[in-house]
Amino acid sequence: MLVSLAATFSPLASNIYFPALDEIADTIEASNQAASLTVTTYMIAQGIAPSFWGPIADCMGRRQVLVYTLVLFIGANIGLALSRNIGVIMFFRFLQAAGSSSTISIGAGVIADIAPAKERGGFIGAFAGVRQFSMAMGPVLGGVLAGTLGFPSIFWTLVILGSLVVVLIIVLLPETLRAIAGNGSVPLTGLQYEPLYRKWAPWKKEGITVTEHKAVREKMTPRIFFEPMLFLLEKDVACTLFFGAIIYTVFSMVSASTTFVLLHAYHLSTLKIGACFLPNGIGCAIGSMIAGRQMDKEFRLTEDSYKYEHNLAKEHRLPKSNMPADFPLERARLAQLPTMTAIFAFAVVVYGYSLTPAGSLAIPLMAQFAIGYSSTAVLNLNNTLTVDLYPGKSAAATAVNNLARCLLGAVGVSVTEIALERTTPGTLFLVLGCIVVAATPTAWAEWTMLLGGQE
Repeated sequence: MLVSLAATFSPLASNIYFPALDEIADTIEASNQAASLTVTTYMIAQGIAPSFWGPIADCMGRRQVLVYTLVLFIGANIGLALSRNIGVIMFFRFLQAAGSSSTISIGAGVIADIAPAKERGGFIGAFAGVRQFSMAMGPVLGGVLAGTLGFPSIFWTLVILGSLVVVLIIVLLPETLRAIAGNGSVPLTGLQYEPLYRKWAPWKKEGITVTEHKAVREKMTPRIFFEPMLFLLEKDVACTLFFGAIIYTVFSMVSASTTFVLLHAYHLSTLKIGACFLPNGIGCAIGSMIAGRQMDKEFRLTEDSYKYEHNLAKEHRLPKSNMPADFPLERARLAQLPTMTAIFAFAVVVYGYSLTPAGSLAIPLMAQFAIGYSSTAVLNLNNTLTVDLYPGKSAAATAVNNLARCLLGAVGVSVTEIALERTTPGTLFLVLGCIVVAATPTAWAEWTMLLGGQE
């Protein structure tokens, strides 16, 4: 729960900002395109930063790196609350994303540390569900704060929330990295590993001793920052990352354009625009929870089939961390992929053509719900498979996944408003839906295991 709360800051800091874009542009006397570039800046840092923090968390431990990044996030929000220059805002938005985005890869690392493969889908679904709930509430909160107290109140609110979570982590969250904590029974010492509450109420547990713990911690060297990039040379990982990046980019373009298209099509207030983000966010939250449970179900069915094919007893337990090389992880994780991808592509096209002043606002909002539901389901399948493929490097692998998504997403968001000025929403989102369809062969290659990742 604590890592889920920490991970809410990445989507929250991004989405709470959207309804206030026009107000920020007016207040600091900047153009709408310049204000939109602050979103692009955030996404670039959101992609790059976890590739730095993820490997450090895989070496130094999850707990202390999580605290460091959240302190950076808090400092950036203070800077944003006091800034009235577009260049300064871009700089602090970069730092804000650098601090908040790492919480997702570190959270995925914690889940890989504590959850066996057969339960990992449910954990990641719950992890994403909490995160996506903040995505749903962020624009509403942002609209209320910007509309009543002005846009600086958005950042002061994030300062307060971030400080509260840092205190909770220091007091309650123990180190989980296997190389440090083992299976949880290794006694932890030092504030960087041990939560404060154990000093107040000493924790004692029968189990292995420190001398019996054989895991070896990887040394901090420059190599750890470049090694995750080698994941991109793995064909199955490259397919997974590419398709996930396409889905994320289209989803980001829908989210980033919502304020612009609703303002021009329906002339809504800042508060009402914030409320219009709710269907998308609620769809994301529901999609993540349902997809997680379904993944666990599909994994159990695949596991039973694997045992039957290999003449293993039903009660035989497969290794929790390193599954057999011929275990069909792709099939276990991607069973929902064709259906969710079809729903996503269709909903994106419907959304674009429903954005007309003469039409009902209910149609684009229902399409937003479907977009949020299906995209989150696809991305959760994608995340879980990535963690499964590299259980010992889960934070770094998730960081590379995040890098691919956010850099491509930043490109997409940077051209969204320009595209909408030159064409209609219907044409733009039709093209995006066709791009999703055109990218499906990479997902199909992963599904059929033709690239030999597990063969």
